Amino acid sequence: IRAVLVLILSTSVLVGCATAPSESNPSIEAIQDIRSKLGLPDLPVEFVETTSMVNSPHGNLSVALYTDSAGRKYYVEPETQQVVEIDARAILASIASDKSALSSDELREKAKAMLTATLPDFEASEAGLVYEEGDKGENYFFTWRNEAQMGIMNYPFVQIGLHVSGELFAYYNTLSLK
Repeated sequence: IRAVLVLILSTSVLVGCATAPSESNPSIEAIQDIRSKLGLPDLPVEFVETTSMVNSPHGNLSVALYTDSAGRKYYVEPETQQVVEIDARAILASIASDKSALSSDELREKAKAMLTATLPDFEASEAGLVYEEGDKGENYFFTWRNEAQMGIMNYPFVQIGLHVSGELFAYYNTLSLK
């Protein structure tokens, strides 16, 4: 009877362990969510360090830095679990040179679609933002700034950086930060 009781208790402990939910990481969940909205690959990510974001409104926002195996860097604001920056410049060298180029109009529309997917109120707030775009060779930047806020170091902004092939290499979103 004792052996049966030990077996039953052992089995129930193992079953309890097997069905216990795994600990979730809200920062990784935020990264997975934004990657699905931006069409980025679902690669494993790993925590690197806590650092500061100099492009934030006050210039010193504390963020958690994660990287994926392709070299993309994801910066997550830990209180809101908002991905405030994606730095994917590391992938630029691996983009095939024979990939077809998109026009600046196509790239602009792609950038707007990405922001609409990641910022639910982007279309409604776009009219109140100052827009600018530019390029550096094969890299295009599409930026919307909120210049109405005073008393801060950097205007809150969103920016999409796209390679001429349409590959995302930069994403910033500090619009909702205080």
